[in-house]
Amino acid sequence: MAIAAMTAVALATWFAWLGWDRSATGSPYELWQALGLIVTLAVPVIWTSSRNRAAAAVTGTAFGLLLATAHAGTAYEGLFLPGFLVAAMLAILIKD
Repeated sequence: MAIAAMTAVALATWFAWLGWDRSATGSPYELWQALGLIVTLAVPVIWTSSRNRAAAAVTGTAFGLLLATAHAGTAYEGLFLPGFLVAAMLAILIKD
């Protein structure tokens, strides 16, 4: 359950900070957006980890960000499938 919750939190956080910006000039995102994403995600990761669910916190967050970047079209060079499979295997192996 913790993995699913952290996946949802990571997806929502990514869309809140980065998903709305479609500017075409320069870098796709500003520094403040990336820092906001990191700080916002750190809170639920630390909270979940403090409940003895560190592996679930990290796996869920990675899985959520992986799905978000795939939706954004930034999963290039054929790395989406291997990353997805590794995250899925970790999610299955971790017992909540």
